[in-house]
Amino acid sequence: MKYQVMILMIAMAIGCGQQDNTPPIAAAGQEVSATLGRGKNLFQQNCASCHAKEKELVGPPLAGVEKKWDNKAKLYAFIRNAPQVIKEDKYAHDLWKKYNQTTMMPFPDLTDADIDAILEYVNTK
Repeated sequence: MKYQVMILMIAMAIGCGQQDNTPPIAAAGQEVSATLGRGKNLFQQNCASCHAKEKELVGPPLAGVEKKWDNKAKLYAFIRNAPQVIKEDKYAHDLWKKYNQTTMMPFPDLTDADIDAILEYVNTK
C-alpha cells in the first residue's frame, strides 16, 4: 500500500503541467460525454485566459451565456468576430462598454459544434 501511494504521487508529479486531454469524470465515476470532454479542452485552449464558468475575470462568466443573447446565431457570430458584432448589436456593444471597452479576440476557426461543446462544458457543475 505504501508503495502504491508513492507511485501514485510520482506519477502525479510527472504529469503536472501537462495538458489534460481526458474527458472529465462524472460524479458516479462514469465518463461523461465525449462532447463535454472536447468542450473542456476547447474552453481551456480558447477561453480560460479571460473567462471562468461562474465568475468575472477579464470577461463575463460563461455559464448560461447563451440565454443572454437573442439567438445562438448572434452568439456564434460574436465569438467568431466580436468587433463586427459590437458595431451591429446593442447587447454586444453594451457588453463591450461594461468590460472597459475590451474587445474579445476573434475565433473564426471555431465551428458551431465546437461552440456547442464549449457551451455544454461551461453549463456543467
